[in-house]
Amino acid sequence: MYAALRRGMLSADTVDVFVKQATDTFASTLTALPGFVDYYLVRVGTEGVVSISLFETQESAEASNAAFAYWASKHQILSQFQEPPELIAGEVVFHPTKEERGS
Repeated sequence: MYAALRRGMLSADTVDVFVKQATDTFASTLTALPGFVDYYLVRVGTEGVVSISLFETQESAEASNAAFAYWASKHQILSQFQEPPELIAGEVVFHPTKEERGS
């Protein structure tokens, strides 16, 4: 399994706007990518956001970051960030689940 992570800082008054845009328009793009497994969007403090997407292949994880960059440009999202968001992808090397613990 592979993960794509996107992390950025927004102004406190634009976090809710970004979350709505991401859930309304970007999530459907992610779920349509081949090998999609899961997606999490996390608010970090009052100004930060981190998204984590899980995919079956590294190519799909990397494609999701490219899709984010395209989506953010198309919808003029990048101007909401204090700095360009960080986009990274890599192999998931450890992923315990509740079921594996037997509880």
